[in-house]
Amino acid sequence: MSEQRQRSGNVRIRLTADEESAIRAKASAAGVSVSAFVRAAALGRKVPTPPAALVAGLANLGRLGELLRLALVQLESGSGSSEARGALAATLAALRRAADEVRAQLR
Repeated sequence: MSEQRQRSGNVRIRLTADEESAIRAKASAAGVSVSAFVRAAALGRKVPTPPAALVAGLANLGRLGELLRLALVQLESGSGSSEARGALAATLAALRRAADEVRAQLR
């Protein structure tokens, strides 16, 4: 059974708006959930952080995915199909390059 499924406890704490904002920002910067961030800090563990290259690569993949979605919407509506096909091909190529870059950084 995974560690996550074994967790059943719940702790509520009161924070000022500034404290909550700071904790959320630090968790986001570390690339982890607020729960994982607070758990690690409270238990004196190292905050798990994904490699910076992975975070940047995933952000690029997200942007490219949105471009792909827009290209597909254009194709489905029948407008600018040759233009949309070119955009789709370019987006797919960029998506593949970004995925390759992420894989290369993780080796």
